[in-house]
Formats: sequence, structure tokens, C-alpha cells
Amino acid sequence: MNTAAMTADEYRKAKKGTWTQTFTGKKFHPYAPQADQIDIHDIAHALGMNVRWNGHIKNFYSVAEHSIHVASLVPPRARMWALMHDAAEAYIGDLPKPVKDFMPEFEHCELNIELAIIEKFNIPIDDEIHTLVKTADRWMLHQEGKRLLQNPELIRDWSTSVIPFNGAKEVEIRCWSPEQAADRFIVNFRKLQALYPVQSPASIIG
Repeated sequence: MNTAAMTADEYRKAKKGTWTQTFTGKKFHPYAPQADQIDIHDIAHALGMNVRWNGHIKNFYSVAEHSIHVASLVPPRARMWALMHDAAEAYIGDLPKPVKDFMPEFEHCELNIELAIIEKFNIPIDDEIHTLVKTADRWMLHQEGKRLLQNPELIRDWSTSVIPFNGAKEVEIRCWSPEQAADRFIVNFRKLQALYPVQSPASIIG
């Protein structure tokens, strides 16, 4: 197959039938994700195993733990999306931002998985929620960089945001094991499902 000569739509159509096996043994189609392929146990397990910063940190620190911390920074109505904002990484991993910015096909795939996750769990998301979670995510990135990178001085080159509704709240990074992080992720998810029942979700913005 000469993929170099194919359009993006042709490539997605050709890849639509390809699939990967999840932790719970499900078939997952990255190019044609459906809500019934999504399982919270797959997400929690994979995010607990996935390491932040592409592994270039002093200690193991999972995407699951990062997500829990981001959720702790936002108001109640934004917490479910904050917890799940990186859930697509459970199915396709992630790329360093300088690479990802030049790979729109990857971002398109990621967005479709996010939409399937939103549908599966009926997660509310609007402009305000999107902004709150993005801001908290950037603040958490800054804190992680200061504590986990070998050369934290480099993060001074980044523009950082202070969370207006929570001030400069410090978060205790625990570096949980994959199993601990996955278990805590599930616990947080169940609590949010029980405490903050949601209505039909809006579309992802931006």
C-alpha cells in the first residue's frame, strides 16, 4: 500500500479495520473508535502504566496520577473531564508536544477517541470546562517539571499560568506505583459518577 500517495481520508478508511487488544481483552479500533469499545478498567490500567514526560523524569510518575491531580484543581463540574482529559492515551499513547504539533493525523485520531470516551461516560464539556482543565493541566505540568526533571531550570523558558479559582495551589506528587495509580483512578472515577451525575455532553471545544 502506497500510503504516501493517499489522502488523509483515504488513509483513515484503509486503517478503519485495524485494531489493538486492550487490557480486558477487547478489540479496540483506533481509527473507528466506538463507545462500546471503551472500558474504564482499560483506561485506568493503561494510564497507570503510562509514564509522563516520555519517561525522562527522576521517578516513575504515571498519567493516571497526573490526571487525578489535575481533577483536584478544578471546580466540581469540571472534575470528570479533568480526570479523563488524557484518557485517549490509554489507547494510543502520547507523543512529545514538539513532535505532536507536526502530526495532525495523530491529533485527529486522538480527538475521535476522546469523543468516543465522552459518549461512553456522558461527560459534560463546554468552553468553560475546557479552559479550566487546560489551565489546571498547564499548572500541573509546571509543578511536575520543577520536581521531576533533572534540569528544572529549563522550565523557566515556559509561559506558566496560575489557576485563578485555586490560586497557586501546590499538589503533592506521590509517584504511585502503576497498581496504586490505577486503583486510585478507578476510585476517583466512581466517586465522580456518584456525586456529579451528568446530562448529555457537549462537543469538545478547540
